[in-house]
Amino acid sequence: MGTPRWLSRLMQAPRMPGGPAVLPSGLRSWRTTLGGLHARVHLRAEPDGTALALLNASSAVRLTASGAAMVSMVLDGEDDRAIIKTLKRSFDAPRDRLARDLLELRDTLARLAAAPGGSFPIEDLTDGRGARTSALSAPLEAWVEMAPIDALIPRIDALWGAAVPHITLLATTSTVADDLVRAVERAEDLGMICGIRGLGSALPRETLTRCAEAGVDCVQVPLLANTDAAHDQILGTGERRAAIDALVACRDLEVCPIAEVPLVDATADHL
Repeated sequence: MGTPRWLSRLMQAPRMPGGPAVLPSGLRSWRTTLGGLHARVHLRAEPDGTALALLNASSAVRLTASGAAMVSMVLDGEDDRAIIKTLKRSFDAPRDRLARDLLELRDTLARLAAAPGGSFPIEDLTDGRGARTSALSAPLEAWVEMAPIDALIPRIDALWGAAVPHITLLATTSTVADDLVRAVERAEDLGMICGIRGLGSALPRETLTRCAEAGVDCVQVPLLANTDAAHDQILGTGERRAAIDALVACRDLEVCPIAEVPLVDATADHL
């Protein structure tokens, strides 16, 4: 299916000389309502003027400067008249066409906000043109090893400063629960998507409850097999039961549970 004409215009509309600068490089986040549904949106402006809009950590669209400016104003709550007036000054496009484009953009944001979880995270609405003309300035996610909190907080801050929207904290059985909770709080205060990854034994219900209250978005637990013997032979006695307990706790706490299923010799044939 070809790219919609309105989106092609957003991707390609030239910037007029003397217009306002493109969005400053970096990351912004919003919690808003799109199409009547709660949505969490991250907009990352790249150094070359393009941008990536990430919705609910499950779908995304790449935009040029004109599309990014329109998305930013929509999410800031600007009314259509103000958005069209600003874009008319900045980009060479008739007012009526901008109005049509804005309506289509609002509809697209609402559709992406309603997209089911688990879909491929980047929806290519540009036939790959954005990817060919602009490289992402940073990863969409970074795994972060736990460390003493005084060292960990600056690492999280640095990742936000580098425009990484999603971090996954790597918990172990020696991780201090207070440090894990404070790390989640810091990431959420900045506006990051924050997950945790660890063995079930590293994530007791009490710790998960505190992390849920701090705002953790998802928890990822390795699950190697559907029998205790096969799972525990690789990861340790009692680990499968602990993994199931952690995933059940996530369900009860309304935190997104992720079962990570590695492909290993012991279970490959069965899987």
